[in-house]
Amino acid sequence: MKATVLLSIVFIAGCASTLISKSHTVCDNRNECIVVIMNKLSSNWFRPKSLANDQEKLRDLEVVIFVKLNELYGIERASIRQSSSNEKFDDSVIRAVALSAPFLELSGLPMEEYNRSFKNLRLTFRPEDLIK
Repeated sequence: MKATVLLSIVFIAGCASTLISKSHTVCDNRNECIVVIMNKLSSNWFRPKSLANDQEKLRDLEVVIFVKLNELYGIERASIRQSSSNEKFDDSVIRAVALSAPFLELSGLPMEEYNRSFKNLRLTFRPEDLIK
């Protein structure tokens, strides 16, 4: 399932993208980039072993993180803004963000759009959308 990644505003998109290598797809508009980021974060998230067989615990978890990106699309800072109250889940989300960087896919955006929409991200993760 895909991760739910909410920026300050929720966008729905499905636009074409340009391939720059086997592992990176460049997006050239905000909506497309949101989808790309969601997919990348989802593919790098792994359920903590402590929550492996506990659907009840997973149901109500939600963590909000802040990610500041630098000019090279890497992470300058990532921090938890609102904890899920489950340290293992929170850590797994921060780990997924770290594994997803750099976000080279954003290099297709004009720098003005990147700075306005993606340099500072507020991301909300819910496990029911991330479960593998």
